[in-house]
Amino acid sequence: MDLLCTAAPTIGLMLSVYFIGFALGGFAYAMPDRFGRKRCILFGLGLSCFAQTVMLLSNNFGVRTLMFFFMGLAQIKNSVSYVWL
Repeated sequence: MDLLCTAAPTIGLMLSVYFIGFALGGFAYAMPDRFGRKRCILFGLGLSCFAQTVMLLSNNFGVRTLMFFFMGLAQIKNSVSYVWL
C-alpha cells in the first residue's frame, strides 16, 4: 500500500483543509433553494466521489490535500449542519 512515515503537521494540514472546505461550503446554504435540492445533492455526491477516487489513485500529498478540501466543500449538503442552518 506504499505506506510512508509522514510528519504530523502534514497530516494535520490535510485535516485542517478539510474543515476549512467544510466551513466555506456553508456559504452555499442558499443553493438548494435556488437550484433545487436534488441537483445540489447530486452535485455534492459527484464532487465527493470524484475527490475520493482521485485520493485513492494519487500518492502526492498536495493532490490529496486539495481533494480533502473538495470533500469538505461537498459535505455541507449531506450533513446535519445544513439542516440546522
